[in-house]
Amino acid sequence: MKIDLSNLIKAEAAEQELHIELPDKSFNDGSEDIVILEPVVFDGKLSLLENVFFLDGKCTIKLELTCYRCLEKFNYDLKIDIHEKLTNDSENKDDELILIDSGSLDITDILLNNIFVSLPMKRLCSKNCKGLCQYCGTNLNISTCNCDKEDIDPRLSKLKMFSTD
Repeated sequence: MKIDLSNLIKAEAAEQELHIELPDKSFNDGSEDIVILEPVVFDGKLSLLENVFFLDGKCTIKLELTCYRCLEKFNYDLKIDIHEKLTNDSENKDDELILIDSGSLDITDILLNNIFVSLPMKRLCSKNCKGLCQYCGTNLNISTCNCDKEDIDPRLSKLKMFSTD
């Protein structure tokens, strides 16, 4: 979604209130396709001060992620505070500024990048997720299995004869 910056650039307004809803879609974070279950909502403001645009606000989103332990899909609510600095001055060498090429701002990429970096590194459906049985693949959150879970390193198997069981 593009936002027209011409009013701010011409100094007709020092600030512009924003309420944006991006449609549902999915994106890939490099490890999985992430489904957006509800529209991304951004409420905030865009202001201009000395040739630097400030984008500040809150973004809420509901995603469908895959649990890393049990591989089940689960819903994940995410609330992000967004604070970005942008400029249309190509001479500005500040590394923290995002360069805008034209008189409009494509806010979709900024929101998706913030969502991407806010995703948890370890995605779990719950803190107590038991995962899958490493032998038969049974989801241990749902049922139990009868697999022999005695896992002995073959290099240490001779020590088993010293056991007092």
